[in-house]
Amino acid sequence: MIKAIAQFTLLVVSLTLPSFGAQAQTMSYGQQDVSCDSWTQDRELDGIRSHQYQAWVTGFISGAEWTSPLATADTDAGAIVGWTDQYCAENPLHDLHFAATVLVSELKDEANK
Repeated sequence: MIKAIAQFTLLVVSLTLPSFGAQAQTMSYGQQDVSCDSWTQDRELDGIRSHQYQAWVTGFISGAEWTSPLATADTDAGAIVGWTDQYCAENPLHDLHFAATVLVSELKDEANK
């Protein structure tokens, strides 16, 4: 009986968790209105906003890991921030939320290899 309840609970939870593929229907809170250009400028200043942005991006990646396996075993906060530095330098008109989603997609693709 306990096994049946556990299986049912697992089924309900798996059906109610949002999938990463349904991203367009999800809401992201925080830094989605911050441009990559702002990220780059604030990183050069190394001020409080830079640290807030870094915390948001690493938290976003961590949250994505909860909903879908990512290739994060060899990734740390420094690597995430470094990737975002490069992406934002190359794409200053993109926003930080989009940059983080691109990284999640890349990490997800890597995990599925």
